[in-house]
Amino acid sequence: MQTSARPSISAPCARSAPERRQQRAILWTIALGVALFAAVLVSAALGAAHIPVQVTAGVLLEGTGIRTPWADEAPESQRQIVRSLRLPRILVAAMVGAGLALAGATMQAVFRNPMADPGLVGVSAGGALGAVGAIASGLAASHVLALPGAAFVGALLATASVFGFSIRRGRSNVAALLLAGIAITYLCSAATSALISFTYDRDTLREMLFWLLGGFDNRGWEHVVVLAPTLVLGGGVLLSYSRALNLLALGEEEAHSLGLAVQRTRAVLLTASALVTGAAVAVSGLVGFVGLVVPHVVRLLIGASDYRLVLPLSALGGALFLLAADTAARMVLQPAELRVGIVTAFVGAPFFLVRLARAQRLVLVATLALVGAACSTPAPSPTPVVGAARSPRKAVIVEPRVGAGIFPRTVRDIHTLSVGYDEITLRLVDASRVIAVGSVTANPDFSNVADAAARVPNRVGRDAEQIIALQPDLVVASPFANADLLRQLQNAHVPLVIADLVSSADAHADNIRFLAYLYGEEERGDALIRDVEERLRRLAQLTARRAREQRPSAIVLSGGQTVSAAGSGTIEDGVLALAGARNAAAEAGVVGNKDFALEALPELNPTYIVVTEAKPDQPNLLPRLQSQPALTAMRAFREGRVVVIKSSLLTTLSHWNVVGAERLNQASFPGELP
Repeated sequence: MQTSARPSISAPCARSAPERRQQRAILWTIALGVALFAAVLVSAALGAAHIPVQVTAGVLLEGTGIRTPWADEAPESQRQIVRSLRLPRILVAAMVGAGLALAGATMQAVFRNPMADPGLVGVSAGGALGAVGAIASGLAASHVLALPGAAFVGALLATASVFGFSIRRGRSNVAALLLAGIAITYLCSAATSALISFTYDRDTLREMLFWLLGGFDNRGWEHVVVLAPTLVLGGGVLLSYSRALNLLALGEEEAHSLGLAVQRTRAVLLTASALVTGAAVAVSGLVGFVGLVVPHVVRLLIGASDYRLVLPLSALGGALFLLAADTAARMVLQPAELRVGIVTAFVGAPFFLVRLARAQRLVLVATLALVGAACSTPAPSPTPVVGAARSPRKAVIVEPRVGAGIFPRTVRDIHTLSVGYDEITLRLVDASRVIAVGSVTANPDFSNVADAAARVPNRVGRDAEQIIALQPDLVVASPFANADLLRQLQNAHVPLVIADLVSSADAHADNIRFLAYLYGEEERGDALIRDVEERLRRLAQLTARRAREQRPSAIVLSGGQTVSAAGSGTIEDGVLALAGARNAAAEAGVVGNKDFALEALPELNPTYIVVTEAKPDQPNLLPRLQSQPALTAMRAFREGRVVVIKSSLLTTLSHWNVVGAERLNQASFPGELP
């Protein structure tokens, strides 16, 4: 019996869909690789200091042993900026982006949830707690890697706690991991908030905030060396388990029936993800949306969820995305910088809103309608607090204007809600008349009157109960004091004055005169005013000897892991003017205290660099500046014109900033000020 031949199905048709996905993945791999290379070149060329692309390419090639005339002809300052400032920052940003994207894709497969991200098991919150704890304790200032080390330890401890609470009888399930991760995340977040709430130093708070917002400023080769081995180890494990992730994505039962050791595989994947995420968070801070957005985009590009393709493409896409975000953060406000976590949030949030709009248009419309209704409802305007409520003590309301109002002259027990007001008060009255001061006023690192404050009997926080229990005769607050605290003091009939003192560096006479009037110490006030005005007169005479263009330029830097520059409109700007110097940051367009790109310093090339430190004998920022070859080649470093000054002398609202101006003047014009 002759059998007829069965029609054969052509191989191209049978494998068309997998082949198309594979070809698409190959094309996107090449495209992302080329884009990443171009992004590295562009990012190394762009910044506060302009460097031609060909010079950047020459310096990068020089690092591989290839000599080019572009690099040979470049100034040494540009070569150092690319080598010591930009290139390590670029590598750290790319590695962090790759690691977060890898960990995000892994989490989405393990939990079978497209909204899972690398921080789901508490690793980000644990890293934040470790970093904030290191900053608050001063450990971060001991070594450049102390802060990343503390963040990494915190991330691993949080992850270990999640695993510990989720395992029962040697087994764990997804629900238990999720619940434990949520609980540990909230616990770490609460501890982080507690540390922040008990921190009063401005520079310390700014450093905490900047770290929590995520960024790559001041990242050097030591960070690359620390991050690279961890990322290679953890990322290698995740990539090697790509087939297992495909099985886990089918569900636990299906994966187990196909021969996968689900419990062990999940433990390995989550541990590797936590290791990668912890290392990334340790050097970058909290950077959101990378692990969420990039895997989604990769799946859309290749049209499949095959993790053998998704993982490597996510790594490339994450590196490209975060490097582009960091470049944008450096360019938007130059020479100041935007935090990279803000940039990723501005990109990631709209991405998910668009996805939501496509999937659930009705839900989005309803949400927007509710938001619009809420926004259209006028909020009740708070009643302005301008003084003490009428009370049995007959405290008179004092308008927030200098010299306005009449106050009883029987003031004995005084308390103020401002360090600057304390500094004036303790010069006008004996310490025995001050019933309490805050812990910041009593701390010599942050106050100029700590010696006098040591004689004050009580220490209080910004707590209404503590203040009311002391029964002060007068509480003096600034308009920026907590409104709820002021309202509680009013309700308790505490005599209260809100003094809107002028925050100018040369307007001390009115401020001193007003407080002296409140305390009944006009004679002491007049003596202090004469002393301050005489100092200001001498400074003005010295400043007037030189035309503005002949005055030295100076920049005031503060911070630690992050660096801030004082621009126009700051107290430091006024102090520099009193000292007879031009503010280089203000001339470059910086307004307020802004996160500052160190690579802009050689471009500005100020005559003096003023470094503010809470403890000048134990500097925190200065060693970081001295470790950068691109900075130490500047004339300010070569000629010894780097001035370290106590930060409280430049940031206070009191007359003590005149002392700061005198010290800066002596540094600028040695021997001229008597």
